Amino acid sequence: MAEFKILTVRERRALLVGCLTCILPALIYVGMMPMASWIPIACFVAVAAAGSVAGGMIATRRKFRGIVSGLLTGLGMFFGILGYVYVRTIWFKSDWYSTIEVVFGAIVGGGPGMWLYGVWARDEV
Repeated sequence: MAEFKILTVRERRALLVGCLTCILPALIYVGMMPMASWIPIACFVAVAAAGSVAGGMIATRRKFRGIVSGLLTGLGMFFGILGYVYVRTIWFKSDWYSTIEVVFGAIVGGGPGMWLYGVWARDEV
């Protein structure tokens, strides 16, 4: 059976940085927060990449492994949310979707990076 470990303080801080820099830009770009829809996607990708690298470096003492797993997680979550919203919009021909639904895109997109962090980059406690 899988063993669940409690998050360390470093991992909690990294999670906060990741949420603020990966999930919020994706939600802004897809129109859930229309105040900044005029900004090009490259800016949002750059923010998500920088935030996920910072989050990966904060989360573990193994900096290179943290950067790689953080980048994979952060950009995966960003593009997972974008992909889910676009597929959902095209499939159902409606631009209405529930706020909780974007979590599915974030889990599918960020899952591989989270798994990589857990098996490769996490500090042994």
